[in-house]
Amino acid sequence: IIAYAKRHFWLDQSPTGSTLTNRQSFDALAKRSGKRPESYYGLPDVPVEALYLLRYFYELKTKEPITYQELKAWTHFSGVDLSLEEIQIIRRIDSEFTVLINNASTSS
Repeated sequence: IIAYAKRHFWLDQSPTGSTLTNRQSFDALAKRSGKRPESYYGLPDVPVEALYLLRYFYELKTKEPITYQELKAWTHFSGVDLSLEEIQIIRRIDSEFTVLINNASTSS
């Protein structure tokens, strides 16, 4: 799921000097070639059952890193009971997202 999230985030980034995201570029390439856009995305296989963690990440995400306190409040109010492993995965996804965003802002 971590590798999937990293690639997913990368697809939504725009390379330096481009007005298109990587995903938009692949979509245009797919349209010209007649292939499915997903065939260009390079997303690793991930069990569909694990994608809920990425959905939870997007529900929690703000401009700042996700804290344990935010996770605790979110689980309390949402009624979602997360295991320690799930919490660690969400925080790891958040960490990868932060690295990608920071790298993109320093290269601009």
